[in-house]
Amino acid sequence: MRKKVTAFFSILLIFLILMSGSVSALSDTPYQGYTYDSFNTSNPAPVGFEPEATVNSGSLRLESFGSLSDFDFDENGNLYVLDSDKSLIYILSSELEYIKTLSLKENGNAISFEKAQGIFLHAANGTALIYIADTENGRILVSDTEGNVVRILKRPETTLISNDTQFRPLKLAVSDEDVIFVLCQHIYSGILMINNNGEFLGFCGSNKIEASAQVLLDYAWKKLLNESLKSKTSRYVPVEYSGLDLDESGNIYACSVSGTDESERIRCINAKGNNIFPSNTTFGDLETSTVGSNTVTTTFTDITDIGSGIFAALDSTLRRVFVYDREGNFLLSFGTVGNQAGTFKTPAAVTSYNERVYVLDQGNGSITRFGANSYGRLIMQASRSYLNGMYDESIDQWNDVLAQNGGFETAYVSIGRSLMNLDEYKEAMEYFKLGQSRTDYSRALQQYRTQFIAKWFNVFFIALILICIGVRVLFYLKKRKTAIEGADVQIGYGTKLFSSLKHPQRDMMAFVKETRGAFWVAPAVALLWFFQKIFAYQCTGFVFNENDPSKMDIRLLFLMSIGVFAVFIVSNWLISTMLGYSGKFYEISTVTALALMPYIAVNIFNAALSNILTSEESMFLSIFTAIAVVWGVMVLVLGFSKIHETGIFGTVWLILLTLFGVAIIVFLVMVFFSLWQQFADFCTDVFREIIGILR
Repeated sequence: MRKKVTAFFSILLIFLILMSGSVSALSDTPYQGYTYDSFNTSNPAPVGFEPEATVNSGSLRLESFGSLSDFDFDENGNLYVLDSDKSLIYILSSELEYIKTLSLKENGNAISFEKAQGIFLHAANGTALIYIADTENGRILVSDTEGNVVRILKRPETTLISNDTQFRPLKLAVSDEDVIFVLCQHIYSGILMINNNGEFLGFCGSNKIEASAQVLLDYAWKKLLNESLKSKTSRYVPVEYSGLDLDESGNIYACSVSGTDESERIRCINAKGNNIFPSNTTFGDLETSTVGSNTVTTTFTDITDIGSGIFAALDSTLRRVFVYDREGNFLLSFGTVGNQAGTFKTPAAVTSYNERVYVLDQGNGSITRFGANSYGRLIMQASRSYLNGMYDESIDQWNDVLAQNGGFETAYVSIGRSLMNLDEYKEAMEYFKLGQSRTDYSRALQQYRTQFIAKWFNVFFIALILICIGVRVLFYLKKRKTAIEGADVQIGYGTKLFSSLKHPQRDMMAFVKETRGAFWVAPAVALLWFFQKIFAYQCTGFVFNENDPSKMDIRLLFLMSIGVFAVFIVSNWLISTMLGYSGKFYEISTVTALALMPYIAVNIFNAALSNILTSEESMFLSIFTAIAVVWGVMVLVLGFSKIHETGIFGTVWLILLTLFGVAIIVFLVMVFFSLWQQFADFCTDVFREIIGILR
């Protein structure tokens, strides 16, 4: 009986293991999902798109493909795949089922478009037309869906393109107004615009040269060279676009192959030719990636509008598809390098239909269709609801997304924007803070502040009147008390201290020399500066606080406050002693502390004030800080001139020497700690060797 029970449970265990393995094989994808937080750190996230089907020439029972370079859908869901080696177009359904093969002809004669790089389907007056960027032949072929060429567009006539520049169209797209947008090789003025007759309309969305230090240095050198030498130097040109697509509103999504600036890798160009993405938007992989021993960066080669305000960009270097919303927020990614379903060898193009994403892999001659899973569909639905003004539904859907990915900052920001549209400004601020969106938080704060003041204005006004009356009464009572008591009134340390700050030329020496009780000022101010650093780190308003409160380093704040204060005093004392000045150590420390007090006080005030100011009002904080710095410098200069018995210019020179001395002290301290670390490591190694020998 025991053997039968054991056998039964053994079989049951094996069955459960096999079942769990089967489920894993069905649900797991060959890549991992992730998102980035506001500090550009990647965090694990659910996969949003999964591979549904992959086809190649073998699975379609066709002859081997030549070189697949691009593809696009027509409005009926037929996929036109461009084979640039064989001058053929394969037509597939959205389910990747073969329909037919198309070749182009003009007046019955076959037309070759070998090495063509781009294809685009556009319906004009109810008739679907195929536009092909015939790169090597310097032309654009326009045909119907039966392969009959109806137009051939060649180089447009314009003086804005040099006669030495060949017309080599790479990618193209056509708007509802029949404007043809063309990406051309070696044309750096932007995206070329022509009409259906090939007439030049202009350029839009020109890229800019990144003003790096090397570019500026070379520009300066060229000013000193003659024409013959200039021709031999490096020539800097804007980065070329590599792919484009149009969204439902007619905006142009365009991506660039290279560019060190992550914000310039993708643009959304409106009708005015301006990039509507915020300037701080970043695209591509934000962390360092390596292939072997080489460091690689994102290389976007194509881009497509998925719909619902969402687009996808293809990274051919990392073999990955990045998905963003219309604000440029990173939503998810999928794909990786490999040979199994859902991975790529040499991805060349991406397109979409019915919210599915299709990737053309030129390396293995295949096309893979990706579909959104439950997580991806939630993101699409939430974005669609927001675009349609269904803000309550969008909030619920984004909350469902957060249930699966609690660290998804874009979801918090999207909920906050929906709440903004519902006039729920205070709650929107909380979500913007969770999503680390300072720009949106500032806008919500402005609206909430206006709403709050309008509600409580009468109370504030009455309170202000009472405060003014109370202050006036206190001043009157104090003045009356002083008049009655006369000379018997004792002036305390606090009054003397603030008097020395207000009139440093007149009262500072009296405060410093009159009593040794001033010894408490320097350590108290140094400690106050340290606590002010902590307060500013933790309590500065979210709009102005770029710090991560969870990563506050007390040791660093200590060095930046008490450490700097002590080093400055020691440096000034050493240099003044060597130069024969009369200032004593306690006098130097007291004057330095007094000079620092306005800066500390204003920083505390600014930290508190920043919680009710918007980003557009940051100038007030800058003005207050500037006033405190000027005030502190005046106190320092006048105080040092008194205790060291020097003129203004001599004092300024002494302060400059003091700063130089600070740099030397810091350098010596760093050298000391470096040597000490090496000595400690040496002693540790010797100790380990001795222990090893004794064993």
